Amino acid sequence: MRPFFLKRYKHLKRFKEILQIISKEGLGYTFDHLGITKRSGQARHRKKPGKNHDLIPAASRIRAVLEQLGPAFIKLGQILSTRADLLPPSYLKELELLQDRVPPIDFKKIKKVIEEELNKPLDQVFSKINSVPLASASIGQVHKANLLNGEQVIIKVQKPGIANIIETDLEIIADLAQLLEEKTERGKFYKLRRFTEEFTKTLREELDYTFEAENAERLWKNFQGDNTISIPKVYREYSSQRVLVQEYKEGIKISEGFIREKPAFTKEKVAARLVQAICQQILSDGFFHADLHPGNIAVGEKDTIIFMDFGMMGRLDDQTKESLTNLLLDLMNKDIDGIILSLSEINCIPSDVNKSKLRRDLYSILDKYYHKQLFSIKLKVLLGEILSLAYTYQLIFPEELMLTTRTLILLESIVERLNPEISFIELMRPVTENLLSEKISPSRLWKTLSKQLSTLYRLTLRFPKRLELLLQKAEEGNFRLILEHSDFSKLIYRFTTVGNRLAFSLIVSSIIVGSSLIAQKTESVFLWRFHLAEMGFMIAVLMGLWLLVSIIRSGRI
Repeated sequence: MRPFFLKRYKHLKRFKEILQIISKEGLGYTFDHLGITKRSGQARHRKKPGKNHDLIPAASRIRAVLEQLGPAFIKLGQILSTRADLLPPSYLKELELLQDRVPPIDFKKIKKVIEEELNKPLDQVFSKINSVPLASASIGQVHKANLLNGEQVIIKVQKPGIANIIETDLEIIADLAQLLEEKTERGKFYKLRRFTEEFTKTLREELDYTFEAENAERLWKNFQGDNTISIPKVYREYSSQRVLVQEYKEGIKISEGFIREKPAFTKEKVAARLVQAICQQILSDGFFHADLHPGNIAVGEKDTIIFMDFGMMGRLDDQTKESLTNLLLDLMNKDIDGIILSLSEINCIPSDVNKSKLRRDLYSILDKYYHKQLFSIKLKVLLGEILSLAYTYQLIFPEELMLTTRTLILLESIVERLNPEISFIELMRPVTENLLSEKISPSRLWKTLSKQLSTLYRLTLRFPKRLELLLQKAEEGNFRLILEHSDFSKLIYRFTTVGNRLAFSLIVSSIIVGSSLIAQKTESVFLWRFHLAEMGFMIAVLMGLWLLVSIIRSGRI
Protein backbone atom coordinates (compact mmCIF):
# COMPACT_ATOMS: atom_id res chain seq x y z
CA MET A 1 0.00 0.00 0.00
CA ARG A 2 1.25 3.47 -0.83
CA PRO A 3 2.14 5.92 1.98
CA PHE A 4 -0.93 7.50 3.53
CA PHE A 5 -0.55 11.02 2.23
CA LEU A 6 0.57 10.27 -1.34
CA LYS A 7 -2.90 9.09 -2.28
CA ARG A 8 -4.72 11.76 -0.30
CA TYR A 9 -3.26 14.58 -2.39
CA LYS A 10 -5.03 12.96 -5.32
CA HIS A 11 -8.32 13.37 -3.41
CA LEU A 12 -7.45 16.58 -1.54
CA LYS A 13 -10.74 18.30 -2.33
CA ARG A 14 -12.79 15.37 -1.03
CA PHE A 15 -10.58 15.03 2.03
CA LYS A 16 -11.14 18.72 2.87
CA GLU A 17 -14.90 18.13 2.63
CA ILE A 18 -14.59 15.19 5.05
CA LEU A 19 -12.58 17.26 7.53
CA GLN A 20 -15.07 20.14 7.33
CA ILE A 21 -18.03 17.83 8.06
CA ILE A 22 -16.19 16.16 10.94
CA SER A 23 -15.17 19.54 12.36
CA LYS A 24 -18.73 20.88 12.01
CA GLU A 25 -19.95 18.05 14.26
CA GLY A 26 -17.28 18.87 16.85
CA LEU A 27 -15.09 15.81 16.18
CA GLY A 28 -12.17 17.43 14.35
CA TYR A 29 -9.98 17.41 17.47
CA THR A 30 -9.85 13.61 17.36
CA PHE A 31 -7.43 13.78 14.42
CA ASP A 32 -4.79 15.25 16.75
CA HIS A 33 -4.17 11.76 18.11
CA LEU A 34 -3.25 10.52 14.64
CA GLY A 35 -1.47 13.65 13.45
CA ILE A 36 -3.63 13.91 10.32
CA THR A 37 -4.46 17.61 10.56
CA LYS A 38 -0.83 18.59 11.04
CA ARG A 39 0.46 16.53 8.13
CA SER A 40 -2.37 17.53 5.80
CA GLY A 41 -2.15 21.24 6.53
CA GLN A 42 -5.76 21.22 7.73
CA ALA A 43 -5.07 22.29 11.32
CA ARG A 44 -7.71 24.97 11.06
CA HIS A 45 -10.34 22.19 11.06
CA ARG A 46 -9.11 20.93 14.41
CA LYS A 47 -11.76 22.04 16.83
CA LYS A 48 -12.87 20.73 20.19
CA PRO A 49 -16.60 20.38 20.83
CA GLY A 50 -18.36 23.56 21.78
CA LYS A 51 -21.19 24.02 24.23
CA ASN A 52 -23.81 22.92 21.69
CA HIS A 53 -21.93 19.73 20.90
CA ASP A 54 -21.43 18.89 24.58
CA LEU A 55 -25.18 18.16 24.81
CA ILE A 56 -25.01 15.58 21.98
CA PRO A 57 -23.32 12.20 22.66
CA ALA A 58 -20.22 11.46 20.59
CA ALA A 59 -21.91 8.36 19.09
CA SER A 60 -24.79 10.50 17.76
CA ARG A 61 -22.34 12.97 16.23
CA ILE A 62 -20.44 10.13 14.54
CA ARG A 63 -23.71 8.86 13.03
CA ALA A 64 -24.49 12.38 11.77
CA VAL A 65 -21.03 12.59 10.18
CA LEU A 66 -21.42 9.23 8.40
CA GLU A 67 -24.85 10.18 7.03
CA GLN A 68 -23.47 13.43 5.61
CA LEU A 69 -20.40 11.76 4.09
CA GLY A 70 -22.43 9.60 1.71
CA PRO A 71 -22.97 5.97 0.67
CA ALA A 72 -19.51 4.49 1.33
CA PHE A 73 -19.42 5.84 4.88
CA ILE A 74 -23.07 4.93 5.53
CA LYS A 75 -22.36 1.34 4.44
CA LEU A 76 -19.24 1.33 6.64
CA GLY A 77 -21.32 2.48 9.61
CA GLN A 78 -23.92 -0.21 8.96
CA ILE A 79 -21.20 -2.88 8.91
CA LEU A 80 -19.60 -1.45 12.07
CA SER A 81 -23.00 -1.58 13.80
CA THR A 82 -22.61 -5.38 13.78
CA ARG A 83 -19.07 -5.36 15.19
CA ALA A 84 -19.45 -5.64 18.97
CA ASP A 85 -15.79 -6.67 19.09
CA LEU A 86 -14.70 -3.26 17.72
CA LEU A 87 -17.09 -0.76 19.32
CA PRO A 88 -18.81 -0.33 22.70
CA PRO A 89 -22.60 -0.93 22.94
CA SER A 90 -23.60 2.78 22.91
CA TYR A 91 -21.93 3.26 19.51
CA LEU A 92 -23.43 0.06 18.08
CA LYS A 93 -26.93 1.16 19.08
CA GLU A 94 -26.47 4.56 17.43
CA LEU A 95 -25.02 3.17 14.20
CA GLU A 96 -28.02 0.83 13.84
CA LEU A 97 -30.09 3.97 13.17
CA LEU A 98 -28.15 4.86 10.00
CA GLN A 99 -30.52 5.38 7.05
CA ASP A 100 -29.63 5.09 3.36
CA ARG A 101 -32.45 7.17 1.90
CA VAL A 102 -31.89 10.07 -0.47
CA PRO A 103 -34.18 11.99 -2.84
CA PRO A 104 -34.50 10.49 -6.35
CA ILE A 105 -32.62 12.07 -9.26
CA ASP A 106 -34.17 13.31 -12.51
CA PHE A 107 -35.54 10.48 -14.68
CA LYS A 108 -33.70 11.88 -17.74
CA LYS A 109 -30.38 10.92 -16.10
CA ILE A 110 -31.73 7.44 -15.27
CA LYS A 111 -32.95 7.00 -18.85
CA LYS A 112 -29.50 7.89 -20.17
CA VAL A 113 -27.82 5.25 -17.96
CA ILE A 114 -30.29 2.55 -19.09
CA GLU A 115 -29.79 3.34 -22.77
CA GLU A 116 -26.00 3.40 -22.39
CA GLU A 117 -26.02 -0.01 -20.71
CA LEU A 118 -28.52 -1.61 -23.13
CA ASN A 119 -26.92 0.10 -26.10
CA LYS A 120 -30.34 0.80 -27.60
CA PRO A 121 -33.31 3.17 -27.07
CA LEU A 122 -35.71 2.41 -24.23
CA ASP A 123 -38.70 1.88 -26.51
CA GLN A 124 -36.93 -1.06 -28.14
CA VAL A 125 -36.96 -2.96 -24.82
CA PHE A 126 -39.76 -1.48 -22.68
CA SER A 127 -43.27 -0.53 -23.69
CA LYS A 128 -43.73 1.56 -20.57
CA ILE A 129 -41.58 2.91 -17.70
CA ASN A 130 -42.92 4.73 -14.67
CA SER A 131 -40.77 7.86 -14.22
CA VAL A 132 -41.66 8.00 -10.51
CA PRO A 133 -39.32 5.57 -8.68
CA LEU A 134 -40.60 2.86 -6.35
CA ALA A 135 -37.57 3.43 -4.12
CA SER A 136 -34.44 5.57 -4.03
CA ALA A 137 -31.17 4.99 -2.15
CA SER A 138 -27.72 6.54 -2.35
CA ILE A 139 -26.36 4.05 -4.93
CA GLY A 140 -29.41 3.50 -7.14
CA GLN A 141 -33.14 3.80 -7.60
CA VAL A 142 -35.88 1.42 -8.74
CA HIS A 143 -38.55 1.98 -11.41
CA LYS A 144 -41.50 -0.16 -12.47
CA ALA A 145 -41.77 -0.99 -16.19
CA ASN A 146 -43.33 -3.27 -18.79
CA LEU A 147 -41.42 -5.29 -21.37
CA LEU A 148 -42.57 -5.30 -25.00
CA ASN A 149 -44.36 -8.62 -24.37
CA GLY A 150 -46.35 -7.02 -21.54
CA GLU A 151 -44.48 -8.64 -18.59
CA GLN A 152 -44.17 -6.38 -15.58
CA VAL A 153 -40.61 -5.82 -14.34
CA ILE A 154 -38.63 -3.59 -12.03
CA ILE A 155 -35.48 -1.80 -13.21
CA LYS A 156 -32.76 -1.10 -10.66
CA VAL A 157 -30.48 1.63 -12.03
CA GLN A 158 -27.17 2.85 -10.60
CA LYS A 159 -27.02 6.62 -10.27
CA PRO A 160 -24.52 8.27 -12.65
CA GLY A 161 -21.14 9.17 -11.15
CA ILE A 162 -21.79 7.35 -7.86
CA ALA A 163 -19.15 4.66 -8.56
CA ASN A 164 -16.36 7.29 -8.83
CA ILE A 165 -17.47 8.97 -5.60
CA ILE A 166 -17.48 5.63 -3.74
CA GLU A 167 -14.07 4.61 -5.16
CA THR A 168 -12.56 7.89 -3.91
CA ASP A 169 -14.08 7.37 -0.44
CA LEU A 170 -12.92 3.75 -0.34
CA GLU A 171 -9.33 4.87 -0.93
CA ILE A 172 -9.62 7.44 1.86
CA ILE A 173 -11.15 4.85 4.22
CA ALA A 174 -8.31 2.44 3.38
CA ASP A 175 -5.76 5.17 4.15
CA LEU A 176 -7.40 5.92 7.51
CA ALA A 177 -7.43 2.21 8.38
CA GLN A 178 -3.73 1.98 7.53
CA LEU A 179 -2.97 4.93 9.80
CA LEU A 180 -5.06 3.53 12.67
CA GLU A 181 -3.31 0.17 12.36
CA GLU A 182 0.10 1.87 12.45
CA LYS A 183 -0.71 4.26 15.29
CA THR A 184 -2.97 2.29 17.67
CA GLU A 185 -2.70 -1.05 19.45
CA ARG A 186 -6.38 -1.88 18.77
CA GLY A 187 -5.86 -1.15 15.10
CA LYS A 188 -3.01 -3.67 14.99
CA PHE A 189 -4.90 -6.27 17.04
CA TYR A 190 -8.05 -6.15 14.90
CA LYS A 191 -6.11 -5.90 11.60
CA LEU A 192 -8.12 -2.92 10.38
CA ARG A 193 -6.53 -2.98 6.94
CA ARG A 194 -7.83 -6.51 6.35
CA PHE A 195 -11.27 -5.46 7.64
CA THR A 196 -11.24 -2.52 5.19
CA GLU A 197 -10.20 -4.78 2.31
CA GLU A 198 -13.19 -7.06 3.00
CA PHE A 199 -15.50 -4.04 3.24
CA THR A 200 -14.13 -2.64 -0.04
CA LYS A 201 -14.69 -5.99 -1.77
CA THR A 202 -18.29 -6.16 -0.49
CA LEU A 203 -19.13 -2.61 -1.57
CA ARG A 204 -17.57 -3.04 -5.02
CA GLU A 205 -19.71 -6.12 -5.50
CA GLU A 206 -22.78 -4.02 -4.60
CA LEU A 207 -21.75 -1.56 -7.32
CA ASP A 208 -21.68 -4.38 -9.86
CA TYR A 209 -25.27 -5.53 -10.42
CA THR A 210 -24.08 -8.72 -12.15
CA PHE A 211 -23.15 -9.99 -8.67
CA GLU A 212 -26.65 -9.19 -7.41
CA ALA A 213 -28.12 -11.07 -10.38
CA GLU A 214 -26.00 -14.12 -9.48
CA ASN A 215 -27.11 -13.85 -5.83
CA ALA A 216 -30.79 -13.76 -6.82
CA GLU A 217 -30.41 -16.78 -9.10
CA ARG A 218 -28.56 -18.77 -6.44
CA LEU A 219 -31.21 -18.01 -3.82
CA TRP A 220 -33.93 -18.95 -6.33
CA LYS A 221 -32.27 -22.35 -6.87
CA ASN A 222 -32.06 -22.94 -3.09
CA PHE A 223 -35.84 -22.46 -2.77
CA GLN A 224 -36.84 -24.12 -6.01
CA GLY A 225 -39.90 -26.26 -5.36
CA ASP A 226 -40.88 -24.35 -2.18
CA ASN A 227 -44.16 -22.59 -2.98
CA THR A 228 -44.06 -20.56 0.27
CA ILE A 229 -40.99 -18.56 -0.86
CA SER A 230 -40.73 -16.44 -4.02
CA ILE A 231 -37.57 -14.96 -5.56
CA PRO A 232 -37.99 -12.56 -8.54
CA LYS A 233 -36.65 -13.88 -11.85
CA VAL A 234 -33.64 -12.06 -13.34
CA TYR A 235 -33.73 -10.99 -17.00
CA ARG A 236 -30.07 -11.45 -17.87
CA GLU A 237 -30.46 -10.20 -21.43
CA TYR A 238 -31.47 -6.75 -20.13
CA SER A 239 -29.13 -6.62 -17.11
CA SER A 240 -25.58 -5.30 -16.84
CA GLN A 241 -23.11 -3.85 -14.35
CA ARG A 242 -25.27 -0.73 -13.75
CA VAL A 243 -28.76 -1.98 -14.64
CA LEU A 244 -30.67 -4.92 -13.16
CA VAL A 245 -34.02 -6.01 -14.58
CA GLN A 246 -36.13 -8.42 -12.50
CA GLU A 247 -39.62 -9.82 -12.51
CA TYR A 248 -42.16 -7.63 -10.71
CA LYS A 249 -43.81 -9.51 -7.86
CA GLU A 250 -47.16 -8.23 -6.64
CA GLY A 251 -47.26 -8.08 -2.86
CA ILE A 252 -47.51 -5.97 0.27
CA LYS A 253 -44.22 -4.96 1.85
CA ILE A 254 -44.00 -6.02 5.46
CA SER A 255 -43.16 -2.40 6.34
CA GLU A 256 -46.60 -1.40 4.95
CA GLY A 257 -48.27 -4.29 6.77
CA PHE A 258 -47.07 -2.87 10.11
CA ILE A 259 -49.12 0.29 9.68
CA ARG A 260 -52.32 -1.38 8.40
CA GLU A 261 -54.96 -2.35 10.93
CA LYS A 262 -56.01 -5.34 8.80
CA PRO A 263 -53.14 -6.34 6.48
CA ALA A 264 -53.97 -8.75 3.65
CA PHE A 265 -51.88 -11.55 5.14
CA THR A 266 -51.83 -13.81 8.20
CA LYS A 267 -49.16 -12.42 10.49
CA GLU A 268 -48.57 -15.65 12.45
CA LYS A 269 -48.13 -17.73 9.27
CA VAL A 270 -45.84 -15.14 7.69
CA ALA A 271 -43.68 -14.95 10.84
CA ALA A 272 -43.28 -18.76 10.98
CA ARG A 273 -42.43 -19.01 7.27
CA LEU A 274 -39.94 -16.16 7.52
CA VAL A 275 -38.12 -17.79 10.44
CA GLN A 276 -38.08 -21.13 8.61
CA ALA A 277 -36.70 -19.53 5.43
CA ILE A 278 -33.93 -17.54 7.12
CA CYS A 279 -32.83 -20.44 9.33
CA GLN A 280 -32.64 -22.62 6.22
CA GLN A 281 -30.57 -19.96 4.45
CA ILE A 282 -28.14 -19.62 7.36
CA LEU A 283 -27.86 -23.09 8.86
CA SER A 284 -28.51 -25.33 5.86
CA ASP A 285 -27.61 -23.46 2.66
CA GLY A 286 -24.89 -21.23 4.14
CA PHE A 287 -26.07 -18.43 1.82
CA PHE A 288 -28.41 -15.86 3.33
CA HIS A 289 -30.01 -12.46 2.82
CA ALA A 290 -27.87 -10.09 4.92
CA ASP A 291 -29.92 -6.90 4.48
CA LEU A 292 -33.11 -8.09 6.11
CA HIS A 293 -35.13 -4.95 6.80
CA PRO A 294 -38.95 -4.78 6.33
CA GLY A 295 -38.66 -2.89 3.02
CA ASN A 296 -36.85 -5.85 1.45
CA ILE A 297 -39.58 -8.39 2.25
CA ALA A 298 -43.09 -8.53 0.80
CA VAL A 299 -46.02 -10.91 1.18
CA GLY A 300 -47.82 -12.16 -1.92
CA GLU A 301 -50.86 -14.36 -2.51
CA LYS A 302 -51.46 -17.22 -0.05
CA ASP A 303 -48.97 -15.58 2.37
CA THR A 304 -46.00 -16.27 0.09
CA ILE A 305 -42.78 -14.60 1.26
CA ILE A 306 -41.13 -12.45 -1.44
CA PHE A 307 -37.47 -11.51 -0.93
CA MET A 308 -36.02 -8.45 -2.69
CA ASP A 309 -32.67 -6.63 -3.02
CA PHE A 310 -29.84 -9.17 -3.10
CA GLY A 311 -26.87 -6.79 -3.04
CA MET A 312 -25.65 -7.91 0.40
CA MET A 313 -25.54 -11.65 1.04
CA GLY A 314 -23.79 -13.66 3.75
CA ARG A 315 -21.83 -16.85 3.12
CA LEU A 316 -20.92 -19.59 5.62
CA ASP A 317 -18.72 -22.64 5.08
CA ASP A 318 -19.75 -26.07 6.39
CA GLN A 319 -17.65 -25.86 9.56
CA THR A 320 -19.00 -22.42 10.48
CA LYS A 321 -22.59 -23.55 9.81
CA GLU A 322 -22.16 -26.51 12.16
CA SER A 323 -20.52 -24.43 14.88
CA LEU A 324 -23.20 -21.75 14.54
CA THR A 325 -26.01 -24.32 14.82
CA ASN A 326 -24.38 -25.72 17.96
CA LEU A 327 -23.91 -22.20 19.34
CA LEU A 328 -27.60 -21.32 18.90
CA LEU A 329 -28.68 -24.57 20.57
CA ASP A 330 -26.17 -23.98 23.40
CA LEU A 331 -27.66 -20.51 23.92
CA MET A 332 -31.20 -21.92 24.04
CA ASN A 333 -30.09 -24.67 26.43
CA LYS A 334 -27.97 -22.22 28.48
CA ASP A 335 -24.90 -24.46 28.10
CA ILE A 336 -21.91 -22.24 28.98
CA ASP A 337 -19.19 -24.80 28.22
CA GLY A 338 -20.87 -25.51 24.89
CA ILE A 339 -20.92 -21.78 24.05
CA ILE A 340 -17.19 -21.41 24.80
CA LEU A 341 -16.41 -24.53 22.75
CA SER A 342 -18.47 -23.27 19.78
CA LEU A 343 -16.80 -19.83 19.93
CA SER A 344 -13.38 -21.52 20.03
CA GLU A 345 -14.28 -23.59 16.96
CA ILE A 346 -15.03 -20.37 15.05
CA ASN A 347 -11.67 -18.95 16.26
CA CYS A 348 -13.33 -16.12 18.20
CA ILE A 349 -11.35 -16.59 21.42
CA PRO A 350 -7.64 -15.61 21.35
CA SER A 351 -5.23 -18.01 23.03
CA ASP A 352 -4.26 -15.50 25.75
CA VAL A 353 -7.84 -14.91 26.99
CA ASN A 354 -8.57 -15.93 30.57
CA LYS A 355 -11.21 -18.57 29.80
CA SER A 356 -12.08 -19.12 33.47
CA LYS A 357 -12.97 -15.45 33.89
CA LEU A 358 -14.82 -15.45 30.56
CA ARG A 359 -16.79 -18.49 31.71
CA ARG A 360 -17.75 -16.73 34.97
CA ASP A 361 -18.92 -13.64 33.09
CA LEU A 362 -20.93 -15.77 30.67
CA TYR A 363 -22.48 -17.61 33.60
CA SER A 364 -23.50 -14.33 35.29
CA ILE A 365 -25.26 -13.29 32.05
CA LEU A 366 -27.01 -16.59 31.35
CA ASP A 367 -27.94 -17.12 35.00
CA LYS A 368 -30.40 -14.21 34.69
CA TYR A 369 -32.25 -16.17 32.00
CA TYR A 370 -31.95 -19.61 33.61
CA HIS A 371 -35.40 -19.65 35.22
CA LYS A 372 -37.13 -17.69 32.47
CA GLN A 373 -39.38 -19.30 29.89
CA LEU A 374 -38.21 -19.15 26.27
CA PHE A 375 -41.06 -16.83 25.21
CA SER A 376 -39.85 -14.15 27.65
CA ILE A 377 -36.26 -14.14 26.36
CA LYS A 378 -35.32 -11.60 23.68
CA LEU A 379 -32.49 -12.76 21.41
CA LYS A 380 -31.34 -9.19 20.77
CA VAL A 381 -30.91 -8.52 24.50
CA LEU A 382 -29.24 -11.89 25.15
CA LEU A 383 -26.83 -11.60 22.20
CA GLY A 384 -26.19 -7.94 23.04
CA GLU A 385 -25.03 -8.86 26.54
CA ILE A 386 -22.86 -11.71 25.28
CA LEU A 387 -21.37 -9.60 22.48
CA SER A 388 -20.53 -6.86 24.99
CA LEU A 389 -17.95 -9.31 26.36
CA ALA A 390 -16.26 -9.20 22.94
CA TYR A 391 -15.20 -5.60 23.54
CA THR A 392 -14.04 -6.38 27.09
CA TYR A 393 -12.07 -9.53 26.21
CA GLN A 394 -11.03 -8.41 22.72
CA LEU A 395 -12.67 -11.42 21.12
CA ILE A 396 -12.34 -11.53 17.34
CA PHE A 397 -15.57 -12.29 15.49
CA PRO A 398 -15.41 -13.14 11.77
CA GLU A 399 -17.39 -10.78 9.55
CA GLU A 400 -19.77 -13.54 8.42
CA LEU A 401 -20.63 -14.36 12.05
CA MET A 402 -21.44 -10.70 12.77
CA LEU A 403 -23.59 -10.54 9.61
CA THR A 404 -25.44 -13.65 10.83
CA THR A 405 -26.00 -12.09 14.25
CA ARG A 406 -27.31 -8.87 12.66
CA THR A 407 -29.65 -10.86 10.38
CA LEU A 408 -31.11 -12.84 13.32
CA ILE A 409 -31.62 -9.66 15.34
CA LEU A 410 -33.39 -7.95 12.40
CA LEU A 411 -35.50 -11.09 11.92
CA GLU A 412 -36.52 -11.05 15.58
CA SER A 413 -37.59 -7.39 15.34
CA ILE A 414 -39.72 -8.16 12.24
CA VAL A 415 -41.35 -11.13 13.98
CA GLU A 416 -42.09 -9.04 17.08
CA ARG A 417 -43.66 -6.28 15.00
CA LEU A 418 -45.79 -8.80 13.11
CA ASN A 419 -47.12 -10.16 16.39
CA PRO A 420 -45.70 -9.15 19.81
CA GLU A 421 -47.22 -12.30 21.35
CA ILE A 422 -45.09 -14.58 19.16
CA SER A 423 -41.78 -15.74 20.70
CA PHE A 424 -39.01 -15.59 18.14
CA ILE A 425 -36.83 -18.08 20.05
CA GLU A 426 -39.73 -20.53 20.39
CA LEU A 427 -40.28 -20.29 16.62
CA MET A 428 -36.58 -20.76 15.91
CA ARG A 429 -35.84 -23.64 18.28
CA PRO A 430 -37.74 -26.46 16.48
CA VAL A 431 -36.39 -25.25 13.11
CA THR A 432 -32.82 -25.31 14.45
CA GLU A 433 -33.29 -28.74 16.04
CA ASN A 434 -34.75 -30.15 12.80
CA LEU A 435 -31.83 -28.81 10.78
CA LEU A 436 -29.40 -30.28 13.32
CA SER A 437 -31.16 -33.65 13.20
CA GLU A 438 -30.76 -33.61 9.41
CA LYS A 439 -27.03 -33.03 9.87
CA ILE A 440 -26.70 -36.11 12.09
CA SER A 441 -28.88 -38.35 9.92
CA PRO A 442 -27.21 -41.64 8.84
CA SER A 443 -26.86 -40.49 5.20
CA ARG A 444 -25.27 -37.15 6.22
CA LEU A 445 -22.95 -38.84 8.74
CA TRP A 446 -21.86 -41.39 6.11
CA LYS A 447 -21.17 -38.57 3.65
CA THR A 448 -19.06 -36.72 6.26
CA LEU A 449 -17.22 -39.91 7.22
CA SER A 450 -16.50 -40.69 3.55
CA LYS A 451 -15.09 -37.21 3.08
CA GLN A 452 -12.83 -37.55 6.13
CA LEU A 453 -11.63 -41.01 5.04
CA SER A 454 -10.84 -39.63 1.57
CA THR A 455 -8.78 -36.82 3.14
CA LEU A 456 -6.96 -39.32 5.38
CA TYR A 457 -6.26 -41.58 2.37
CA ARG A 458 -4.70 -38.69 0.39
CA LEU A 459 -2.64 -37.67 3.43
CA THR A 460 -1.37 -41.25 3.86
CA LEU A 461 -0.27 -41.40 0.21
CA ARG A 462 1.58 -38.07 0.47
CA PHE A 463 3.28 -38.77 3.82
CA PRO A 464 6.24 -40.91 2.56
CA LYS A 465 7.12 -38.35 -0.13
CA ARG A 466 6.91 -35.45 2.35
CA LEU A 467 9.11 -37.36 4.82
CA GLU A 468 11.64 -38.12 2.09
CA LEU A 469 11.84 -34.42 1.13
CA LEU A 470 12.32 -33.47 4.78
CA LEU A 471 15.18 -35.95 5.25
CA GLN A 472 16.77 -34.84 1.98
CA LYS A 473 16.82 -31.22 3.13
CA ALA A 474 18.39 -32.30 6.44
CA GLU A 475 21.15 -34.21 4.58
CA GLU A 476 21.89 -31.25 2.31
CA GLY A 477 22.06 -28.88 5.27
CA ASN A 478 19.03 -26.89 4.08
CA PHE A 479 16.83 -27.83 7.03
CA ARG A 480 16.14 -24.74 9.10
CA LEU A 481 14.05 -24.24 12.22
CA ILE A 482 12.92 -20.65 12.60
CA LEU A 483 11.98 -19.43 16.09
CA GLU A 484 10.54 -15.98 16.60
CA HIS A 485 9.83 -14.29 19.91
CA SER A 486 6.63 -12.27 19.51
CA ASP A 487 7.60 -9.67 22.17
CA PHE A 488 11.37 -9.62 21.57
CA SER A 489 11.34 -6.03 20.28
CA LYS A 490 9.58 -4.88 23.47
CA LEU A 491 12.20 -6.66 25.56
CA ILE A 492 15.05 -4.96 23.63
CA TYR A 493 13.30 -1.59 24.07
CA ARG A 494 13.06 -2.12 27.84
CA PHE A 495 16.72 -3.15 28.08
CA THR A 496 17.71 -0.07 26.08
CA THR A 497 15.63 2.19 28.36
CA VAL A 498 17.15 0.65 31.51
CA GLY A 499 20.67 0.98 30.05
CA ASN A 500 20.12 4.63 29.14
CA ARG A 501 18.84 5.42 32.62
CA LEU A 502 21.78 3.68 34.27
CA ALA A 503 24.25 5.58 32.04
CA PHE A 504 22.42 8.83 32.79
CA SER A 505 22.53 8.10 36.54
CA LEU A 506 26.28 7.37 36.38
CA ILE A 507 26.91 10.68 34.59
CA VAL A 508 24.91 12.56 37.23
CA SER A 509 26.81 10.75 40.01
CA SER A 510 30.16 11.55 38.35
CA ILE A 511 29.26 15.24 38.11
CA ILE A 512 28.28 15.31 41.80
CA VAL A 513 31.51 13.53 42.90
CA GLY A 514 33.66 15.73 40.64
CA SER A 515 31.99 18.90 41.87
CA SER A 516 32.50 17.81 45.49
CA LEU A 517 36.26 17.25 44.92
CA ILE A 518 36.60 20.65 43.24
CA ALA A 519 34.73 22.32 46.11
CA GLN A 520 37.13 20.75 48.65
CA LYS A 521 40.34 21.69 46.77
CA THR A 522 39.72 25.26 45.67
CA GLU A 523 37.71 28.37 46.38
CA SER A 524 38.73 30.14 43.18
CA VAL A 525 36.40 31.11 40.35
CA PHE A 526 36.57 29.89 36.79
CA LEU A 527 35.77 31.89 33.63
CA TRP A 528 33.84 35.11 34.11
CA ARG A 529 33.40 34.62 37.86
CA PHE A 530 31.30 31.41 37.67
CA HIS A 531 31.93 29.01 40.53
CA LEU A 532 32.73 25.69 38.89
CA ALA A 533 31.68 23.52 41.86
CA GLU A 534 28.28 25.24 42.31
CA MET A 535 27.69 25.05 38.57
CA GLY A 536 28.40 21.28 38.62
CA PHE A 537 25.98 20.72 41.49
CA MET A 538 23.29 22.71 39.68
CA ILE A 539 23.72 20.68 36.46
CA ALA A 540 23.56 17.44 38.46
CA VAL A 541 20.33 18.53 40.20
CA LEU A 542 18.68 19.51 36.89
CA MET A 543 19.71 16.24 35.21
CA GLY A 544 18.53 14.25 38.23
CA LEU A 545 15.15 16.00 38.19
CA TRP A 546 14.85 15.34 34.44
CA LEU A 547 15.54 11.63 35.02
CA LEU A 548 13.01 11.48 37.86
CA VAL A 549 10.29 13.20 35.82
CA SER A 550 10.85 10.86 32.85
CA ILE A 551 10.55 7.81 35.13
CA ILE A 552 7.34 9.14 36.73
CA ARG A 553 5.81 9.95 33.33
CA SER A 554 6.57 6.45 32.06
CA GLY A 555 4.46 5.01 34.87
CA ARG A 556 7.21 2.60 35.99
CA ILE A 557 8.71 3.73 39.31
